[in-house]
Amino acid sequence: MRTAGGHLGFDRADMPQLSGNTASGYVPSSVMVPKFVDYLRQQGVTVTRKRIDPAGLKPTQTTGEMKAIRRVADQLKSGGLSDTKAITISADNRVLDGHHNWAGRLLANSEGGRQGCRTTCRSYRSG
Repeated sequence: MRTAGGHLGFDRADMPQLSGNTASGYVPSSVMVPKFVDYLRQQGVTVTRKRIDPAGLKPTQTTGEMKAIRRVADQLKSGGLSDTKAITISADNRVLDGHHNWAGRLLANSEGGRQGCRTTCRSYRSG
């Protein structure tokens, strides 16, 4: 389902997360993402890491936390952050994980940050 906003209509609360609380406590994305990548590779999915223009990506979720997006944008514009963590995307350039970093990059670019600045993404393609 595509909507007028370009997203697929999923609320953030309904999206799977690559970090968060588990039965054994909080697990950061720095632990979960490599496990997810390993799992995908075991399933025959090709995983590549590349730098792309975030303006070419589309969201899967409908909502985000504006404070988190603003924080990323401000840090990028001030130089406190040189890049965001890698954004996880699908083969059709949909953001799967990293919506706040993606939106923060877009906001920074629109407010006079480095226009067209590329961001690091992990892209997945089946077999």
